[in-house]
Order: sequence, then structure tokens, then C-alpha cells
Amino acid sequence: MALTKAAATIDEWAAITAATSREGATYDISGAYRATLTVAVARIEAEGHALGAHVVVEVRFGSTDEDWRVLTNFRGSSGTVSTIDVDAQSLAGGTTLYVSSTTNFETLFDKYFVKDGAAIGDSEIVRNNGFANDDYITCLDNLTHTHENTADVYTGVDEWVIGLPDDASAVRVLVHNDDADCDIASRTDITKITALT
Repeated sequence: MALTKAAATIDEWAAITAATSREGATYDISGAYRATLTVAVARIEAEGHALGAHVVVEVRFGSTDEDWRVLTNFRGSSGTVSTIDVDAQSLAGGTTLYVSSTTNFETLFDKYFVKDGAAIGDSEIVRNNGFANDDYITCLDNLTHTHENTADVYTGVDEWVIGLPDDASAVRVLVHNDDADCDIASRTDITKITALT
């Protein structure tokens, strides 16, 4: 038996300023045999975040607003993150991320958020696969976007994978940044099994 899979980005990377919220798009999952949601949150300022972002995943079991139910909710990590600058153009398709320093960015397989300086939607999460001291970080996977020296790199990345109920008709993600000072960014992706052949 073969599975037909489909993947989509529900909400691209977008900033959520301090003390504001983001209501994600409503995404139809009524035709899926199985759906899995991935939620990512990253801090985009080197400010202390007292509580961590509050994430709420809601599913709908019908077609009206009264049919929304909370599936789960959780908090991201708290504390102050480290940040460095991208130091030179780092090309999409390559694994070299040129940086101004590697201090606090030297732990193998740690995740970092590369906040694109031109468009936050072109930001991405990378994983450390090695480094050259104060020169570059080698990423585990190829960069999906080219990043200029206007980009910044942050620690403080959280990701969650959530299996959705088979009988749900829609899903959405709400992210509340209840910190008074620290801006964050969020992204939501989904993978669906749409057919069994």
C-alpha cells in the first residue's frame, strides 16, 4: 500500500511584537486521512523572555465557529538568547553561514534562527554541524535562502510536532507573545496523508 502525502506552509515566518498575538490561518484538513502539524517559534531579540511564547493549537470538528476546540497548548523556552550577525553573503543551496562570531554558537546540532534582514518570511532554522572559529557555521542541511550581511542569527528556537485528530475538519494555531520586551517570530507547517493506494 502506498501513501499519497502533501505538505504545505500554513503560516510563513512572521514577527510577533512584544505583548501581541498572531492568529494563524484556518487550514482545511477534512480530506486528510492523517495530518501532522509542525509549529516553530524563535526569539528575534536578545532580550529576556520571562515566560516563553504561549502557543494554542485549535481544531474544528464541524463547520461553524462554535465547533473550535483546544487540542493542546504549551509554552516555549524562556530566558535570554544569544545573537550574532551574518558577516558575508551566505548562499542558498550551500551549507556555509558566514558569521561575525561563533561565541555561544559552538554546540554541535544546536538549532539557530537566521532572521533575514530583507524579508522575515525568508528566515529559516538551521542546525549546527560544525564551525570555524569566528568565521562561519557549517549547517547540517543546505540553506533554503540566500542571507546577506543584514541578517541576524539567534539561539532560542522551539519546535513542536503535533498529530491531529482524524475526525477534525480544520486547524489553526494561535501564538501569544506575552513578554513586555522581546519580539518573537512563528511559522506553522502541515503534512497530510491524502490518499491510500
